[in-house]
Amino acid sequence: MANDPSKADHIPSTRFPPVVGDVVGGACVGAVAGYGYWVLSHFISLETALAVVSWLGWNIVPADPFWLPVAQGAAIGVVGAVTWGHISRTREARRNAALRAAAAGLGSSFSPSPDPGLSEKLARLFPASAFPGMYNVIRTQVQGIRFAVGDVSVTKETGAGTDDRTHTVTTQTAAYYESDTLRFPRFTLQPEGFMTKLFSLTTGFEDINFPAHPEFSRAYYLSAVRVEDTRKLFNSRVLEVLGRRQGLYVTSDLGGLVIYRPEKLCDAAELKGFISEAAEIFRLFEESARQSNLTAEAASSVKEDIRASAGKVPGPIGEFLRENLVTRADVDAFVSQPPPRKIPPNLLAYRDREAPLWLIGLGIVFAVIGAVLILLPGYLTLSAGKRLLDINLGAALFGLLFFAVGTGITFFSVPAYFRLTRLLRHGKPATARIEKIATTSWTDNGEEIFQVTARYNAGGRAVQGTCKIAGSALTRAQKLAPDTKSVLILHDPAEPQRVLLVEQLQNEEEAKRFTR
Repeated sequence: MANDPSKADHIPSTRFPPVVGDVVGGACVGAVAGYGYWVLSHFISLETALAVVSWLGWNIVPADPFWLPVAQGAAIGVVGAVTWGHISRTREARRNAALRAAAAGLGSSFSPSPDPGLSEKLARLFPASAFPGMYNVIRTQVQGIRFAVGDVSVTKETGAGTDDRTHTVTTQTAAYYESDTLRFPRFTLQPEGFMTKLFSLTTGFEDINFPAHPEFSRAYYLSAVRVEDTRKLFNSRVLEVLGRRQGLYVTSDLGGLVIYRPEKLCDAAELKGFISEAAEIFRLFEESARQSNLTAEAASSVKEDIRASAGKVPGPIGEFLRENLVTRADVDAFVSQPPPRKIPPNLLAYRDREAPLWLIGLGIVFAVIGAVLILLPGYLTLSAGKRLLDINLGAALFGLLFFAVGTGITFFSVPAYFRLTRLLRHGKPATARIEKIATTSWTDNGEEIFQVTARYNAGGRAVQGTCKIAGSALTRAQKLAPDTKSVLILHDPAEPQRVLLVEQLQNEEEAKRFTR
């Protein structure tokens, strides 16, 4: 039986039929809009609405006609959402079918489903974004270069808290190339503009210009940490081609390169041109990297001094890296000291990240404000000789809320602060084996926090200790756990179940993201 491209390319967004989401979403939005903008009731009078309801055989006698704009809004919302949803899905099915045909014409494979592997790699190339994913993926080979082309949706999050974040989704066609044998210097190429100049001023990253190629330098802002390696990569041929093609974004991550134009989604007719353009640029970068000896073999033979590399990073980012960098050598030297140890500033930064003083201060301020709001109105009432019950009650409830939030923050933050300080200052080193790594319901800056259970010997008896872990330390712990390899810990002599994996203290992996 022949395949129906429109059916094969359809990917339900949920396990429910899409039209259910359209109906529910449209009804909710329409009802809220109808209630907020009661002027909808002018399109149909209450008498007419009741006559229609009576004609349908329903006996409804409303006590208040507020339901009318709500019902009208819900009805209009359902119609609009279902119509728009049908149009969008039809358009997407047609586009998928056209992309499949275009891929077949190029002799390439096509998959409408999101590619988890590519999404994970793209996450490193969109550092200011969250949840990048590539779908409608075409894997092709042009001029001897194998790469993937697809639609990349990037969800950007803004806002400090969990509830006050806003999400902006942009979708563009992007091409991704990677090489196992090459190591590109990390760079970002983007069109020159006001925001790039502001970024340069605030971060200290210079705009790498090429006087012999003024057209390129006027059109693009190029930034990198390893400036000399980046200059080698951008040879004359690369600069000439990019100078003629403006508006591109090109980003590298060691062995990977991505090319796209922001918010530019190619249709089937434009796809061949974009693939040809990307293939030419990828080929030029590959040839330049080989000529400049920017290979994986050459990179592995050079022992990287992460502290020296951090010293080359300009501006506030470089200053922050140098102040907070903790290498394995730093950790080993610190742990080898007999307790009580003097905690250096870069290791204290770990404690301040896990239990920041500003958070403790905020909790204390909230608790004090709450106590004042609870006690002060009662004192004023007694002084004036009057009873102002309503004012007292309102102020007391408001103060109680502040007091509860403040004491809650303080209750959890203060013990964590002193617990970490004690582990760093008085903790005894021991070798342990990781028994379990379990998920928790907590996150830190979007990273899930895990709980590690480790078993070690203290005072001639086996002890089971736990600690929280996240980030690159989690990755290292996950590699060690299956092999039952020993890990170094610090344990509290007074509370042996409280431990700290030494892996948590070093942050070389995080620093390398900014120095390569």
